[in-house]
Amino acid sequence: MTPNELLDDILNWFATHRNAYPGGTIESATVDHMERIGVSVEEQGFGNLKFNLIEKAINKLVDDKFIILNGTIYDPPEKYYTITFEGIVFSLNGGYVKREEKENSSKNLKDIQSWTIAIGAALAGLSVLYSFLRYISCNCY
Repeated sequence: MTPNELLDDILNWFATHRNAYPGGTIESATVDHMERIGVSVEEQGFGNLKFNLIEKAINKLVDDKFIILNGTIYDPPEKYYTITFEGIVFSLNGGYVKREEKENSSKNLKDIQSWTIAIGAALAGLSVLYSFLRYISCNCY
């Protein structure tokens, strides 16, 4: 799973999962994610890389303002997050994976345009050079 797919998966979880209302925790998002990809939570535990990766992904979603910290409960200490309206719209529009595809498509189009301009300029230059050489070789001056 790519980082963008993980971000989309977590954002979609906040948008659709009943345990994310009124706020989901990093632990609940991790458990649900691990169950969906077929990893036993008992085998992995919460001190593992997967939990840390999901926590970092949630922090990225907070930085992008797609989810917000809804509050903290201190017994046991857990932070609750809620998806924002922008997060719902972004998720419905394809999320990070779709945005990356659009950026790559746009970059490819710009590359094609640049190459087309370069080839056109080279052909125009060759045409001018050919005309100049033809003019010189005919002794028409």
